[in-house]
Amino acid sequence: MKLFTWFGRFIATMEGALLTKKRIGWRGWDTMNVHTLKTRLLKNVEEGDWIDVANYAFFLWERKAKIGKESDREAKMTGKLRIEDEKNETQAP
Repeated sequence: MKLFTWFGRFIATMEGALLTKKRIGWRGWDTMNVHTLKTRLLKNVEEGDWIDVANYAFFLWERKAKIGKESDREAKMTGKLRIEDEKNETQAP
């Protein structure tokens, strides 16, 4: 039963972090390039920010993002990766 208590606290903390970001103007996760989402997830792993890691994992999961280099390579080939990254960098620091 302890697991579900911990899980509930974790989810509540994730939600709080998202609400805080929303209040200060962060937006665009649902249109942001998948490569950018992955990059930000990995940055948060390096920083040990597990709540933001979980939130970025949720964004990728919700977008049904493929994991791996193949999906990134396809985006680079179409040129969408570079354009979307530049466009979205102003939306979420």
